[in-house]
Amino acid sequence: MANEKNYVGSGFEHVFSDGGSVINCRAKLSELPVDDEGFVKFVVGKKRNQESGKPSHWIAEDTFVPKPKDKPAYVPPARKEDDLPF
Repeated sequence: MANEKNYVGSGFEHVFSDGGSVINCRAKLSELPVDDEGFVKFVVGKKRNQESGKPSHWIAEDTFVPKPKDKPAYVPPARKEDDLPF
């Protein structure tokens, strides 16, 4: 499946009295691949069905790969000398 996620962790959201919030996460970094620059890419999302006392967020490996650009850069058409812009 193309949309299958590799879940590697979870998180709890803590909401402060002033309305702010943080998400405390933990993940198995050994299950995440490191890219060429030494970074680990992952996605954090909110669970659809949240239960009290259980993690409210999930962490999964980021598998997004941008498509290569096939279109050439835009080249404006050549103008004739007598072609006035107005």
